[in-house]
Amino acid sequence: TPLIDAAHKTRLPLRFFSRGCLKPAASDESVKAFMTRVLGERGAQRLIDPVLKGIYGGDAAKLSAKIIFPELFRAAEQGKSLFQYLR
Repeated sequence: TPLIDAAHKTRLPLRFFSRGCLKPAASDESVKAFMTRVLGERGAQRLIDPVLKGIYGGDAAKLSAKIIFPELFRAAEQGKSLFQYLR
């Protein structure tokens, strides 16, 4: 897809196995901050922002990750990687 550049596409699969990328920075944080750690800046900007604007009509920087993605946020608090969460 042209939404994400080639360099980012090669790094993205590695994030699925990294436990640290899911770990929440605080008891709650914005969806944008959370997903930037998971997908990288470009992935969050190009994939998550448009989806959340369409579904919630809101700004990802102002929406709560704990409310929007409760199960993913819980998995992150438990120290799971994205791959472990998706299994």
